[in-house]
Amino acid sequence: MALKGYDIIKGKEIRGSRLRLPRAIAIHRTAQFDSDIKIKECRINSKGDEIIIMSFRALSIPDEPVFPILKEEDVAIKCTKEDLILPSVFALRKDFPVGLPHSNAMPYAHPVSLCVSDVPFSDYRLQFSAYDFLQSIRRWFDLNSIGELHEPDRPLEVFYGSHIVATIKNFQNCGCFGRFHAISKNTAILEYTERKSATHYIFPFKADEILSNGMAEIPEIIGDLNRITVCKGNPLLNVIESLFYNHQALKIDLPLFLPVLISQKRAIGLDAESSELFFIVFKKKICDIALQAKKQSHDSFQKWLYSQQIDIVMTLPPVSRELNASSNGLGNLFKKVSFIGAGTLGGNIIDHFIRQGVSEKIVIIDDDSLLPHNIARHVLSPEYVMQSKAKALKDVYRSIEYQKVDSIDKDVLLFNNNDKQRAFENADLIIDASTSIAVERNLALDNSYGDARRSSVFLNPKGTELALLYEDTERKYRLDLLEMTYYRMLIVDERLNDHLSVSEKQRTNSFSCRAESSIIDYDNVGLLASIASQQLKKLYASNDAKIAIWRISAGNSVVDYINIPLSDWQLFDINGVKVYIINDVISIMKEQRLSSGTLETGGVFFGCYDKDRQIIYVLHSHPAPIDSKHGPTSFVRGCNGLKEVQDSINLKTYYQVRYLGEWHSHPSGSNTPSTLDKKQFDEMSTDHLLQNIPFVQAIIGDNGVYVNALI
Repeated sequence: MALKGYDIIKGKEIRGSRLRLPRAIAIHRTAQFDSDIKIKECRINSKGDEIIIMSFRALSIPDEPVFPILKEEDVAIKCTKEDLILPSVFALRKDFPVGLPHSNAMPYAHPVSLCVSDVPFSDYRLQFSAYDFLQSIRRWFDLNSIGELHEPDRPLEVFYGSHIVATIKNFQNCGCFGRFHAISKNTAILEYTERKSATHYIFPFKADEILSNGMAEIPEIIGDLNRITVCKGNPLLNVIESLFYNHQALKIDLPLFLPVLISQKRAIGLDAESSELFFIVFKKKICDIALQAKKQSHDSFQKWLYSQQIDIVMTLPPVSRELNASSNGLGNLFKKVSFIGAGTLGGNIIDHFIRQGVSEKIVIIDDDSLLPHNIARHVLSPEYVMQSKAKALKDVYRSIEYQKVDSIDKDVLLFNNNDKQRAFENADLIIDASTSIAVERNLALDNSYGDARRSSVFLNPKGTELALLYEDTERKYRLDLLEMTYYRMLIVDERLNDHLSVSEKQRTNSFSCRAESSIIDYDNVGLLASIASQQLKKLYASNDAKIAIWRISAGNSVVDYINIPLSDWQLFDINGVKVYIINDVISIMKEQRLSSGTLETGGVFFGCYDKDRQIIYVLHSHPAPIDSKHGPTSFVRGCNGLKEVQDSINLKTYYQVRYLGEWHSHPSGSNTPSTLDKKQFDEMSTDHLLQNIPFVQAIIGDNGVYVNALI
């Protein structure tokens, strides 16, 4: 068979019943029940990857397609043993056109690799459906054939005066050597360093308190330092002079650099009012001055020494976490804060936390690089383009003394135990700004992240609204449950109808099919990031959970605040499948049961699910359509308007919430399922499993709610 010539899909042919990878089994089973798909063969390669070759028939291709796609196309679907990526899809026709929209760049031309989803697999896998996956392949062919696969709509007087001002860098590693270098005509930096890169030998002093004379002195020669005493009355000039009589001085071929801390008081008997650090910079090397001391008499040397020129440099406090905190009027709120995501929003919030000095240690986690189009709305400057965002941010703040910043440029979902210990051990707060559902869900449900509270912050697609999810201290309201409550409010609160509407897109240069970037106003990013930073700190002082949205009004820059009430959940464990039903839905079921009197009634469940963890979340119930049939012992749910309901929910939640199942009432008696109820569950759950999606059935009676589910 000619298809076997492609190395990428080579393997030993096996029967479909011999497939062992869950993803491959689901795809194979679903394809068997699709009359427009013909399975040709299955293979397994030496790595344990499984390949299904099938033909997609009756494709919706026009008579004159934009791209030469046929009404029937053969594809290979490759499922990897590790299951870390979406199953690969290859168009197998030898003359299949290359370079079509949403084709993956490969080191070979054929077979053509199709990108059938622009959602990261870590997010997609949570609600992976073999039926949806196969339909996405069909959609790829259909829309590319008419040229519409890429949508068109796809940030006291100072003691000494000087014209030079400097500060200190790397103060924590202070020693005898430093590099003193000018930044401009009037500014400079002293950086403590190793001898090999030093420009000066450093000898610091703390002066005795000095009575202020109300004016700044401007020394020009060493003799002008005669007013300063150290160690309770010892003239500084005598101390300086003695340095050059030390035999070791002949070996130091660097100029002398004297940091002197001078405290002034207004009058005798009063406490000092100011403390200022000055740098006294010598022009000549220590060894050259020591040589003069050796050659001349004491009086001659002293006269010569006191006439030597010096520079006086005023200093500002070194950049430090403590200075940042005091400048912002804030104290030390955290020992350690871990940030996941250093993109547009995350980078801005990290910048706030570090500049405010509120945490002794900041850990930055992001495996992404800074791309050219990111510069429009990222805190990093262009010099860091194509570098790791996490490492670049650490580099930006490296000169802030006593501010510990650690960077990990690795996907948090691939962390091993050592990574987690480094990132999250003893953390007070974990802030997820990754915009990844998978990361947020992992933080919520994986106990290996420690005891820290978790929070998730993200912008809506247009960048005009900020959403914040914040766990309580006891973590009763986990991030995943807060996420589901948030989705519910998107459905039922009219104020949020357009919250997740898509923004305009711009193309970016990349080999990825996700080479699009939302167009976001950086003014909005700055404003909303400030709110996020403020609220993340404020809410930490409270023990309570929080869900909230802040919305910017473009016309007048007013920010509206929308508080989303918390909801409790009931957990039903059905043979290891955990079904969470929000109390709001259970209340609706009770109300509708009572209002229906002696007749059965029911409704439709909507929500989310997580196949990896066997969890189903029921967060919304739509009442029985008007064409439903109600009887004393029967209920047949109608269909009138349900498609429109699902379409509306798709738009409001950006396709995160889907149909999950059914509920009905027993007007009198228990919630025990009847024979008919059991038969309905078997039929509908089987149908759902063929599509690789879960099914939930609930019955409400006098004794509460009965739940059955398969996933």
